[in-house]
This record gives sequence, structure tokens and C-alpha cells, in this order.
Amino acid sequence: SSAAVWGAGEVGPYIEITNFSPITATILDGSHDENNLSTDENAFTDAPAEGSIYKFTRNLIEPKYSFAASTGTYTPISGTVISTAGFDDESHFNINLPFTMTVNGIEYTSVHVSTNGLLFDEANFTDIVLINSLDLGDNASNTASISILTEGVSPNRIFKIQFKDLACVNDANNADFVNMQIWLLENGQKIEFHYGNFSVVNQDSYDGESGSLVGILESALVGIYVKGDDSSPISSGIAGNYTLIPAEGKVFTFTPLFPLSTRKAGAGLQFQVFPNPSQGTFQVQLGESIQTASVHVYNTLGNELYTSQLSNTSNTITTSLDKGMYVLKIVDANGASASRMLVVE
Repeated sequence: SSAAVWGAGEVGPYIEITNFSPITATILDGSHDENNLSTDENAFTDAPAEGSIYKFTRNLIEPKYSFAASTGTYTPISGTVISTAGFDDESHFNINLPFTMTVNGIEYTSVHVSTNGLLFDEANFTDIVLINSLDLGDNASNTASISILTEGVSPNRIFKIQFKDLACVNDANNADFVNMQIWLLENGQKIEFHYGNFSVVNQDSYDGESGSLVGILESALVGIYVKGDDSSPISSGIAGNYTLIPAEGKVFTFTPLFPLSTRKAGAGLQFQVFPNPSQGTFQVQLGESIQTASVHVYNTLGNELYTSQLSNTSNTITTSLDKGMYVLKIVDANGASASRMLVVE
């Protein structure tokens, strides 16, 4: 922790508390002035006034998965195709799992597969597994596909989800594409990401980001993210981008650290957000069990950028968010919450 660090050439000190489980930092940003603090990563303007007191409350989030990176041979599968011709970056497909899969303490017997390389909770529309965050869809020749395959026998089955030759929808040249697979392992409840050949040369394909978001998500800005690059992939409790896309043959393995207490999928808040991606205006449709709630939008640094109250089943939300990825969180009157990724393009 640093009570006050005043670096050479700075207008004031950095004031921060740093935690190491996982590594996070809260930095007071007084560049706006003493009476308008935030937690952006900027130096404090001059020194805090005499008598100022700042309280930091630790939000302890223990990591639930270990992470390992390895290199192997990417092998395409010949499974059951679940996608339809001409699918786009807003398409998703519901699939039944051949065995119960526990992710962050929630038991799933089915999930939604998004064309953008993620699995999400079908009841709460909460992202849970994210192998890629690019906007993806069918290619110009309508030959891209998403397919599934179960290999092995109980209790050692592996359920594979393959994204084959998916095109980057933000590439005006229609040349960028990716290949990748998500593996769900029955024995040990591990999750693996396998990356195949790809070509992403148009920076527009990243939609303004430095690379792809990769990780296992629990709730708003909570989870294990893979950052770094191919030479040194690392896991982090702080949301952030991987440098570009993992190379062909890369394998990321997420292993539960200890037996997780479980609850059934769908036991939390139920809501939908559409369209997603949007241009900053979207609908939030609340489940029938939610009478009143608030909506909050955060950037990947955890800063709240938008909030409002929801009082109807269907609500129109209009924001002035820049292009990028955000976290949308719904909190009901009892304090229960659920969240999912929000994309503005």
C-alpha cells in the first residue's frame, strides 16, 4: 500500500491501496479536485487538505481457478452443427450439456453459445466463459459453423464446442477469421480453450480494443482473465485484454482450486439486454419476479459510467458510451444482482 507517493514531475502524490489476492489496486484520482474524487489512475492534484480522511474497504475475492498455458496441436472436430447459415454477431444457440458442469459454483445442464466466442447463462443472460470477445459471424461464403461433439464415456467425457472459420464482422475486407474450441471436462470440471489457425490483420476487427478478452467470469468485473501475450500469458483478477489473439496451438486450462458450493442455474435475477452489441441505446427487459431495480454500467477498470432506476418490465436505456466493452449490472430492491457483458459499437 502507498499512503502518498509523489513522483518526480507529478503535480501531486499517488494515493493507493494494493491487494494481492488477486492483485488489484484502488487509486484515488484527485485530478478533478479535492471534492471530486474517482479511482482513475491519475496523480492527486497537490496534497490532500488538512483533516481529509479516506477510507478503503477491502473487497476480498479469492480466485476460484488456477490457470495454466501450454502448446499442443489443434485438431478440428466433425460434430453436430448448431449454427444456421448467415448467422451474425448477435446470434446465439441454446444447447443441452451431456453432463452437469459447475462453473463458479453454479450447476449448468444447458448453456447459450454466442457466435462471439462465449457461453452464457441462459436464465440470467450472464457471461460465464469467454474464449474470445471479437464480433464474429458467418463468412462471405456461408461456410463458417459452430458445432458440438461429446467424446469419451462417463465419468471422463469431454464436451467440445468448435467455432470454425468465423469471420470478424468489423473487417470491411471480409478476410479476417478465427478457429477455436471450448472444452468442458467432466472429470475435474476443468475448462480448456484451444486456439486454431486465424488471420486477424485489420485492426478494426478488434473494435477499438488492444486485443481479445479471455477468461472465466463470475459477475461484473469478477473472474479470472488471461492477459499478457503468447510469450508470457498470465492470469489476473483485473479485467483486461490479451495482446491480440492467442497463437495457433495455444491451450489455456482453468482448474477449480477447491470443491465449490453450488446452486442451480437460473436461481438469480433474470433479465435480458438487446440489442447487444448496440450503439449505446438498448432495452433492458426484467424478469417477472423483479418489481424494481437499478441498472449500472462499468468500464473494464471498474468505474461506474451510467446508472438509473428501472421501474417497468421493459426499459429503454440511452447512453453516450464510447465504442468498447462494458459490464452491465442489475441490482434489485433486496440487493441481489446479476451482470453480463455489454458491447457498444
